[in-house]
Amino acid sequence: MSETSDIVPFLQAIAAATISPMGASLPTLGPRPVVIDHVAENAAARQAAMVAGRDAGLQETAALRDTLTKLAAGCATAKDARAGELADLVAAAAITVIEAWLGTLESRERLAPVIRGWLEGEGGKAVASVHPSEVEAACEAVGDAAITVVGDDTVNPGDIRIRGGERDLTHAWRNRLDDLRSAITAELASARELQ
Repeated sequence: MSETSDIVPFLQAIAAATISPMGASLPTLGPRPVVIDHVAENAAARQAAMVAGRDAGLQETAALRDTLTKLAAGCATAKDARAGELADLVAAAAITVIEAWLGTLESRERLAPVIRGWLEGEGGKAVASVHPSEVEAACEAVGDAAITVVGDDTVNPGDIRIRGGERDLTHAWRNRLDDLRSAITAELASARELQ
């Protein structure tokens, strides 16, 4: 066979073929696809998520604030109750210390400030009643003053009652210590309220 004879049938076959445009044999995909703007979509989703997150965070913060407020109120109540107990304990301790100090004093040393106060205020004739065991100590504390000292079983040791003119003075340590206890407790309560 000759070279030309092989080419001729090929050329005839090409001439007989139908020519279609390029890509015509590809299947059609339908209408052209819509382009989605992912940047705008992402920004909107991000904004919605931020708003939802902020709202959830504010709700959680409000709930936590309410819980904390209740806890703080409970702590304050417990503190106030405990502070009252502590004020009583401090007052009791102070009174115990004073009572111990008074127990170390001689009768004359306990009675002398009261007698001195009487003399500075009144100075006239008077009668001082003390416990019978403290008559001698009271006489030493009176010295040359115009005060007559008498023993009286109704007067507790360490206490003294002085009467003269229109003046009457009774100094009872137990009552004074109770007054001091009340004053200490009141002062501590007042200081607690100022905090």
